[in-house]
Amino acid sequence: MRRMARGVGGCLLAALLLAGNARPLTVEAGLLGACRTVQSPRIRDVYGNGFVAAPFLAARVLGGLSLAVGYEFGYARSGTIGLYQESTDLSVHGWEAFLRWDVTGRRWTPYLKAGIAGFRYEQTIASAVPLSSRARGRKTTLLFGAGARIRLGERLFGLLEAHYIPLKVKPFEVEVDLGGWRFGLGLGFSLVR
Repeated sequence: MRRMARGVGGCLLAALLLAGNARPLTVEAGLLGACRTVQSPRIRDVYGNGFVAAPFLAARVLGGLSLAVGYEFGYARSGTIGLYQESTDLSVHGWEAFLRWDVTGRRWTPYLKAGIAGFRYEQTIASAVPLSSRARGRKTTLLFGAGARIRLGERLFGLLEAHYIPLKVKPFEVEVDLGGWRFGLGLGFSLVR
């Protein structure tokens, strides 16, 4: 996974360096709110799907190619688990770095995105015998998505997006997939043009 992260990071850096001779840099900031699914049925039955927010910053570096970073937070859920219905909490949050390719359009601009994401998760189970159990971890993975930018003004735009992040982890010696789809709407603003 580290080798993959280095490779993707190298591609992102190369895109940024190649953009030095391109037209002026465009910088955008925005916020995407999304319904987040959980891939693993065992986890979904206990905690359910949820809502996440993801602020981002993007720089158009070459034609329709943008380099972007973001942070996803907000998935913190509670439930009950096991034979004795013990209370449990799960939180998942993390960073994203990706390339976005905009297909030129006037009012609607479709796009594709791909990159890497690093997530942290923490699961706590309050058990009477013997003590509470806690699992924490980090995982770096890929992300893939597609969407559309909708021009709302000279600098303001809306977003409609779906993206997928696989996140297979082994918190209590059983592999589960905390990843899933994000179906989101958002707003963005061009800061520098």
